[in-house]
Amino acid sequence: MKQISLHRIGDSARLSARRFPLVLVLATVAAIAAIDLIDSSGDDTTWLMKLMLTAQLGIPLLLAVAVATEAEIWPGGSATSAWIARGVTGLLLVVYYFALPTPLGEAGFVRHVQLNVAAHLAVAVLPFLRPGHDNAFWQFNLGLALRLLAALFFSHVLFGGLSVALLALDNLLGVDVDDNVYPQLWVAILFIFNTWYFLAGVPERSRELDSVKTFPAIVKVFAQFILTPLVLVYLAILSAYLVKVVVSAEWPSGQIGYLVSSVAVAGIFSLLLLYPLSVRPGNRWVGIYARLYYILLVPAVVMLLMAIGKRIGQYGVTENRYLLTVMAIWLAGVVVAGVVRGRPFLKIIPASLAIVAVVTAFGPLSASQVSRRSQLARLDVMLSSHDRLVDGRIVAAAGDAPRAEGREMGSILVYLFSNHGPGVLGDRADSPLQNALAAETAKTTTRSIPAVELANAVTKYANLPRVLGRGSAVVAHHRVEKESVPRATKVAEYDYVIEFLLPQDEGQDVALGSRTLRLDFDADTAVLTVIRDDTTGLDLDLNARLLELADTETVAYRRNAPDSLMSLTAEGIDIRVKLLIETINWREETDGANTLSLLQGTLLVSLKNDPGYPDR
Repeated sequence: MKQISLHRIGDSARLSARRFPLVLVLATVAAIAAIDLIDSSGDDTTWLMKLMLTAQLGIPLLLAVAVATEAEIWPGGSATSAWIARGVTGLLLVVYYFALPTPLGEAGFVRHVQLNVAAHLAVAVLPFLRPGHDNAFWQFNLGLALRLLAALFFSHVLFGGLSVALLALDNLLGVDVDDNVYPQLWVAILFIFNTWYFLAGVPERSRELDSVKTFPAIVKVFAQFILTPLVLVYLAILSAYLVKVVVSAEWPSGQIGYLVSSVAVAGIFSLLLLYPLSVRPGNRWVGIYARLYYILLVPAVVMLLMAIGKRIGQYGVTENRYLLTVMAIWLAGVVVAGVVRGRPFLKIIPASLAIVAVVTAFGPLSASQVSRRSQLARLDVMLSSHDRLVDGRIVAAAGDAPRAEGREMGSILVYLFSNHGPGVLGDRADSPLQNALAAETAKTTTRSIPAVELANAVTKYANLPRVLGRGSAVVAHHRVEKESVPRATKVAEYDYVIEFLLPQDEGQDVALGSRTLRLDFDADTAVLTVIRDDTTGLDLDLNARLLELADTETVAYRRNAPDSLMSLTAEGIDIRVKLLIETINWREETDGANTLSLLQGTLLVSLKNDPGYPDR
C-alpha cells in the first residue's frame, strides 16, 4: 500500500495539472464566475451565468478529449490531431456561450443537463471506441466512479470543516463573515478542489487495464448482495402491478414512470457492475439473472409507453414527457437486445445513451422544439375552437370561454413562456399584443422569465380567464367560506346532526345508536362518501359545486359564498343527507381536476327504513 505524504500529494497535483491543464483552467473560470454570480444579486449577471455554465460544460468535454488523446484514438495519434480536437471543442464552447438563451429558462436548463450527460458519458466511452478492451473499459470506469465518490466525500468534509471555522471566527472572535462567503466557499471547493482531486485519480494508459483482474470485494458485495436483490424485489412489484392492470382493466398510472425508470437504472447498473463475474467460470447465475431481468422488464416498458401515450394524448408533449418517451424507446431497445443476447452490455449502453442525449438536445428532434410545436398546436386548436385565433392571429371574442378550457389555455401559455421565452407566440401576436408582452418583460427585475405575467397579458387581450397560479400543475388556489351572517338551518327532516373536519381525520366514524356511519373523504377526486353500516355508500361529488364556487370569485381568494352554493343534498335507498359547508379549500389543476385540502361543516342525516325510525 502506498504511503500518503505531502510530497506524494504535491507530485500527484502537479501531474494532474500537466495532464489536464485546460480542464483545470475551465474549473477555475467556472468557480470565479459562480463566486461573482453569488455576489452580484440585482446586477446584470447574464454574462456571468452563461460563462459559468459554459465553463462547467467544458470540464467534462475537455476531459473526454484528454483521455481520448492518451488512448491515441485520433487519426495517426499525432499531437497535431489532439490539438485540433481541443481547438474544435473550444470553438464549440464559444458557440455554446453565445447560443445560451437569456434568461436560461427551463428548456435551456434541460438542454444543459442533456449535454452534461453526453459529455460525462464521452469520458467513459471515448478511450475505448475501438473493438475489444472490455475489461479495461470496466476497470477504467470503476476507477472513475470510486474516485468521484472519494472526491465528493472529501470536498464536503473540507467545506464542513472550513464552515465551522468561519462560524467560530464570526461568533467567538467577532470577525464579520458575510453570509455569501459560505456558498462561495462551497462552489470554490466543488469546482477547483473536487475537480483537481478527481483528476489526480484518472487512470493512465487506459487500455493497459485489460491485464487488471481485480474485483473489489465491496463492489461485489454491493452488486451481488444488495443491488441485485433490490432489483428483483422491484421487478416483483412491477409484475404484480401488471397483473392488477390486466385483471382490473385499468390504465397504468402515470407514476409508473418513476418506478420503471428506477428499476431500469438499478438493474442496468447492477449488470454492469457484475460484468467481471459474468466472464468468469462458475458464475452462471449472472447470465440467468441478466436474462430474467430483461424478460421481466418487457411488460414494465410496455406499461410505461402506454402511460406516457395517454398523458401525451391528453396534454401534449413537454420536454420531460418527450425525454421520458425517448428513454422508454431506448430502454425497449436495450431490453429486446438483452433478451436475445442474455449478457450485460458494456460500451453500447453508455455510447448509445450519449448519442440520444445529443440528438434530443439540438435540431428539429430536440426536446425543446418537439415540445414547443406540440404545445403551440394545442393552443392553436383551443384558441380557434373559441374564436380566439383568426387568420393565425390571437384576437378577443365577445363571449366567455368555458372556465376549464380557459384555464387550460392559460396553463399552456405559462408553459410556453417559461420554457421558450417571451417571443414564443411569433406571428400569433399582433403589434398591440407584442407591445403588451414587451411591457411585461420590461417590468421584471429577476433573472427568470415572468411567465405568469406574460400569460395574463395574453388572457387579458383574448378575453380568457386569468391565470392565478404558478407552476405546471396548479393554476389556482381557492378558499371559500359560508356567509358570515348567522343563519338558522331547519333540521326537522333529519335524524342526526354531525359536525366534521376533513381531511385531518381522513375518515370519520360516527355511532348512531346501534348503527354506524362512516365519512370517507377522497381529496384527489373531491368526493365525500357516506357509508351506512359498512354496506351502503352514498357519494357526494363536489366537483360541479366547486366550479360554481370558483366562478363567484373575482380574485384568487374570496370568502362569504351564499348558502345556496354551500349546501349539497343526496339521497339513497335507505339514507338521505344534506351537506352544509362552512369552509372549503381546494386547488384547481391544469388538467381540470380539483384537489381538496380542507372541508369543514355539518352533515344532516336521515335513516330510512330503519327499525325505530319512521319514514320521513
